[in-house]
Amino acid sequence: MFSAGRFVVCIAVAALLLRLLGPAWQTGFPQEFADSWSYGAVAESGPISWDFWFGQKPPTYPLLIWLFGPSTRAVIVAQTLLAFLSWGWLLSTARTMIRSRSVAIVAIVLIIAIAIQTRWNLWHAILLPESLSATLAVGGIAAWWRWWGDPTRFRTGAATLLTLAWMMTHDSNAITLLAVIGPAFVVVIVMGRRATRPRQRTFSIALAVLIAAGAYSVTAQIVSDRSETSFANDSALSELDAFTSNDLRAYDSFGVADRFPERTLGPIDPAGSPPSMYVWGLLVVMGICLRWVRRRIWAWFSLFLLTTVISDLFLVSVADAADASRQLVGPMLRFSVVAVVVTALAVDEAVTGLRKQDTDG
Repeated sequence: MFSAGRFVVCIAVAALLLRLLGPAWQTGFPQEFADSWSYGAVAESGPISWDFWFGQKPPTYPLLIWLFGPSTRAVIVAQTLLAFLSWGWLLSTARTMIRSRSVAIVAIVLIIAIAIQTRWNLWHAILLPESLSATLAVGGIAAWWRWWGDPTRFRTGAATLLTLAWMMTHDSNAITLLAVIGPAFVVVIVMGRRATRPRQRTFSIALAVLIAAGAYSVTAQIVSDRSETSFANDSALSELDAFTSNDLRAYDSFGVADRFPERTLGPIDPAGSPPSMYVWGLLVVMGICLRWVRRRIWAWFSLFLLTTVISDLFLVSVADAADASRQLVGPMLRFSVVAVVVTALAVDEAVTGLRKQDTDG
């Protein structure tokens, strides 16, 4: 049955879609970035060609262009709707998985405040992989969150598929995730010898699949000669300052900043400034420690999310990327979401524990 709540959500999504893409609709979203044409060229080769899988770009975003192109409008609408679905799924997951209603409401408000910021929304109108990469990252967080609560086969497949697709959106995604899931796979295998559990078995299978996908990604980078990266970036801190100052105007081709807020959380924005990142990072570490004491399985979940973000931020900080500010979009968005999710889980644990004590008393 179609409830009033769902009707309101549909109206809100339609309004956001019109506000985001409506003003530039008649222009057809002309693309001015050379990288957009590069992804389009790979898409034109088609998924049955060698160049599609071992060419100059990883395959996920060219596949989206191949599925919905050649119309730029269709691709833009598709990636925007996928983004809305991904954020909606994360919000639904937060409402379901956080036990305290008040904590869930605060977490949902913070996630919405993050999602509507210009620095994330402007990418939906551009034919570049940042939008899809963010969508898959947000969806992956929601999928693994649900899996950690109940590791069914469907949830295992969904989480693995979303993560695999995210790995194939940016080469750096695969490299940074490999740095985490490689040791994680060893830990799971060692723990599995002590106590064989369905959760460990399914997680080890998922990690094995992702390691194989990462091996393919590294091989494709080597074969296509697109893996040449210099690890001598002396401008990382200045790029971080530029990003936290919302210095992404060069990519705002369609004036998204005129229709969406640059900042919504002020000084408490997880990606608002280096000091706020340190504060939220401390909250995350404290949250992991609390979870480790009370519910260790969820501490592993928080640690899994945190380490993937840290490894990605580290790679950007040491790699001499052509555009480090753009490369920071993915890890900074994930840091914002992970900071809110992990902190909310810790606060939820504390609040639920206090309520249980009051009930027992």
